[in-house]
Amino acid sequence: MKYAFNSVAVLVALPSTAVFAAPITPSSTALQAQPSATFAGSGIPNTAVQVLTLDPTVSDVTLGLTAHQRFTGPNLANNGTSTFDAATGVSANPPSSPADPYALWNFAFYVGGDDISNYVFRLYCDFDPASGTDEANHGVIEFLGSALQGAAIQNSLNLGMDFLAMNATGITAPLGSFSPTVEGDTTSR
Repeated sequence: MKYAFNSVAVLVALPSTAVFAAPITPSSTALQAQPSATFAGSGIPNTAVQVLTLDPTVSDVTLGLTAHQRFTGPNLANNGTSTFDAATGVSANPPSSPADPYALWNFAFYVGGDDISNYVFRLYCDFDPASGTDEANHGVIEFLGSALQGAAIQNSLNLGMDFLAMNATGITAPLGSFSPTVEGDTTSR
């Protein structure tokens, strides 16, 4: 009766210039408060966020990921570092006409810092309830830091959101379809 996930999704920063073609691997820390993150909503907990910071001698970029209940309900349990536990089930608070049912939980992300315009950010997500899904089967949402013009970007998403299942500009859909009623384990790559 639970859905466990590590890092919920993967958020990576890639330099926007061809000189540095490899992804930048940030250092990970224990879950912590990220007071500057509202995740584009109100009442979304920001006290248990996996915060990743790029090397401050290279760049001022902070990435954050978390998971939380959808609307009302208790905060999700976590292990203090990267794993959150959520109940399976369909949210009683879906939008007016979703094609896909929403889960009882959302995941949220945050990108901020003075140097974000120098990077491309990719948020990877996975519909497969089994752990260890190949990266080629993950969905990708891509943000161009240069388009952000120095402002933080943040949001709270639900894997049942219709747009995550469709290929569009800046979005590659994950393989398969998401079911909020199936127990699973979503693991970062």
